Amino acid sequence: MQMCIVLLALMGCVAMCSGAGEEVALFVSPGGPPDADGTRERPYRTIQEAVDKHGGDWGQVFLGPGVYEEDVDLGRTRLWFFPAMQYGVELRGTITVRRSGIKLRGIDIRSDGDGIVLAEGASDIEIQHCRILDVGEGCAGIVVDAPGCTSGLIGGNVIDLRDSERTSQVGIRVRVNQGTTGLRFDHNRIAGCDVGIAFEAGDGATDESNVISTCEVFDNAVGLRVAGPGVRANGCNIYGNSTAGVEVLSGPATIEACSFRDNAVGLTTRGDGVVVRNNVMLGAPPAVTILAGRATLSNNSLHSADPGATLVHVAEGASVDLSANILSGAGELLEAVGEVIARGNLFSHETAAAAADPDAIFGDPGFVDAQGGNLHLSDGSPALGAAKGSVAAVDAEGVGRPRGQDACVGAYEGWRRLPGAAVRLGRGRTCQDATGRHSDPRARGVFRGGHDRALRRSRRPDHRALSRAARGCLPRQPVDLQRVLPRACRGIEFHRVRPWLCAWPIRP
Repeated sequence: MQMCIVLLALMGCVAMCSGAGEEVALFVSPGGPPDADGTRERPYRTIQEAVDKHGGDWGQVFLGPGVYEEDVDLGRTRLWFFPAMQYGVELRGTITVRRSGIKLRGIDIRSDGDGIVLAEGASDIEIQHCRILDVGEGCAGIVVDAPGCTSGLIGGNVIDLRDSERTSQVGIRVRVNQGTTGLRFDHNRIAGCDVGIAFEAGDGATDESNVISTCEVFDNAVGLRVAGPGVRANGCNIYGNSTAGVEVLSGPATIEACSFRDNAVGLTTRGDGVVVRNNVMLGAPPAVTILAGRATLSNNSLHSADPGATLVHVAEGASVDLSANILSGAGELLEAVGEVIARGNLFSHETAAAAADPDAIFGDPGFVDAQGGNLHLSDGSPALGAAKGSVAAVDAEGVGRPRGQDACVGAYEGWRRLPGAAVRLGRGRTCQDATGRHSDPRARGVFRGGHDRALRRSRRPDHRALSRAARGCLPRQPVDLQRVLPRACRGIEFHRVRPWLCAWPIRP
């Protein structure tokens, strides 16, 4: 019976493989012979020739080192293009993708027009580890203008146009048409453009959603411009842009967990439904300007040493919900001509506009090193555990909120350390569990096992101490101490060792 099952499984695998079609691998080299057939020994001379003569249902095209002076039109599906020797492939022209399942990797591009164009029919595309070093006047390194283009990954590319003599160039231009959704722009590095990344409103877009993640956008005029719906920028490093770090011309859009530094203006918004949370902004007066529409700013940390800096400016006719932010600087922190609904923000000093916040906190936010750009919270910061109402689920580094009883104000969660005499590691009935009741020594055996052995073998002193203490007093059931910690012990630092196990405070 078991043999029959194995045979049936093998037959199914064979059927799946046969359904995938024939794979054909071709080779291309600028110095290929006139009688080329696409083999390793006799490679085609041009990329377009390999595309036109590819006879398989799918396959790879290996590109030999050298310069290819041609425009490439990819009008067939499921072709993967790779350098045959990892590097050294330069294309002087434009690649246009018109079908699904295309992968481009490791190609250097210089063009008098656009670099790579995803046209109508393109979908499920991967563009990775390419370098685009020059494009035409008013053109873009990568263009997405394909209705119905879904599930694409554009990641790890470098678009550096700082040495180009042309103007009005864009790093990545995306026209958000109907069905242009599920695209991810990840770990790209973009510099020297008029606009680093531009999302434009297309035709028929409704609930499209696209993500920009962990990109480095610097030395452009505008780092990111959003005029199309459903854009979320997460974890990007945006700095040194001469006009603005981010311009949001229409919503909905979300800017979160990004780092802004030394831009002429950090972020400007004009649309409704713009959410700005968990961002860190340094040295940009003003950091945020709300020119029109309604925006929400929550859990951001803003700092400027400029005595004339206004960190948040709300123009006439605009409105903003301002909650759990840190506004630190020497100048006017909040300038509000429009509507401001504020709650639980921390201001480094009192200002007239801060009076709009009934739960405002005033004082030095206690950054670790504001001058050096480290806006994490130090011990004794008034922002620790001081957030009011709802906050973002995670902080700028992805740490869950709250880490203690209450969440912190600003972009980062932190710990409030208590004097060492207030907390000690004990054993047996001298300990108390997270509910405040004495632990049952009979529960010791619950902890024994793989997790305990791993802790005892650990080189970290806090892991070994936790192992010794937990064997002496452990609740009967694993407990998330960040949720059930009693108010009297709130804010004590925990050493997270496993997702379900933390050290808890033990009374002397």
